[in-house]
Amino acid sequence: MSEFTLKTDPAVFQDVLDGKKTFEIRFNDRGYQVGDLIVLKETKFTGQQMREGSPLIYTGREMQKQISYILSGYGLQDGWVILGITDFDNQQAKIEKLENEFINLDELQSIVNVIDR
Repeated sequence: MSEFTLKTDPAVFQDVLDGKKTFEIRFNDRGYQVGDLIVLKETKFTGQQMREGSPLIYTGREMQKQISYILSGYGLQDGWVILGITDFDNQQAKIEKLENEFINLDELQSIVNVIDR
């Protein structure tokens, strides 16, 4: 599973946040795959405004989503995809973190046992 950070226009960011927009249309220059995580970072200016000279400034708002579906073809220009996105279920990440902490506790116990001898 990979993680990608994507610039997102203010109005579009809000629509995703409100649950109105559950997809992204992106050029697939990153090799997106189902299960990958995307971090949407809201920009102060739109992509069009930045092409016209406005600077890239982030607002500080961001959210994490998971790619649940990828559509290519069907009239999309070559290289472009529609990414179905859903809320990231952080359960697996929490489990992995707990497992790592558990392993660290086991290692710590081993060190304590050696010291006690």
